[in-house]
Amino acid sequence: MTDAFISDPREAAEHAPDTSPETSPGEAQTSVRPGQDSGFSVALTLELETMHVPLNRLQALREGAVLPLDASEGPIPVRVVAGGRTIARGTLVNVGPGYGVLIGPEEG
Repeated sequence: MTDAFISDPREAAEHAPDTSPETSPGEAQTSVRPGQDSGFSVALTLELETMHVPLNRLQALREGAVLPLDASEGPIPVRVVAGGRTIARGTLVNVGPGYGVLIGPEEG
């Protein structure tokens, strides 16, 4: 059996194998619907878009070094990746004391 990659987590819930116990006639069966907790999670990788660094600076990188992000040209783009495949794009934003990714419109 081969596993097909499903890019939409809501669609993944619809295709998840039924691991619920057998029910007898008259008992209600439940199914996972989009937006409900399906009991499993998907690992996401958030990738900042490509930056160019001079080779000598790259060779000088050591623990504690900082690679500054240049936000002077606008928002910092981020790719949301699942299973090695880009499933969304967005921009880095402040969320309270931390950071988040504001998902942008789908590219057609």
